[in-house]
Amino acid sequence: MVLRAGRRVTAADLSYNGDVITLPDTPTVPSGEAWGDWGSTIVIADPGTKVGVWGWGDGHAFGPTGVTDAFAAMRLGISTDGGVNFSNGVGPRGNFSEEAGERRAVLACHHFVTATPTGDIVVRAQLQAQTTSAQFFNGSFMIQVAPIP
Repeated sequence: MVLRAGRRVTAADLSYNGDVITLPDTPTVPSGEAWGDWGSTIVIADPGTKVGVWGWGDGHAFGPTGVTDAFAAMRLGISTDGGVNFSNGVGPRGNFSEEAGERRAVLACHHFVTATPTGDIVVRAQLQAQTTSAQFFNGSFMIQVAPIP
């Protein structure tokens, strides 16, 4: 049970919370198609009750000269235990190919979890690419946290 000023707090008593972050251009791309963090995290203090956490992200990737067929991807990870464990969303891939005349890939992702947090809510963006010389830019993500009765 959560108390505020000596009174029981229910989900209906809580307000919505959220944030948005701009991701840095040209971050370091991990090798071997591994996932790596892209920019900073968003941290929301433990609300003390069951919540839904929604996240949406987008960005662009630019393939290097001479790449005939490669991909880049972005995903969001949501933690409800202060960043110890993450639930990772799907990382849809965008393809780029100089042969096909398109070296830019548009990236978009989303993720959702429901939980009663045991710590702060931490949300991160991650990137993945088939080539370490891919460049990522114009990235951002936002989250919304809402009480669930």
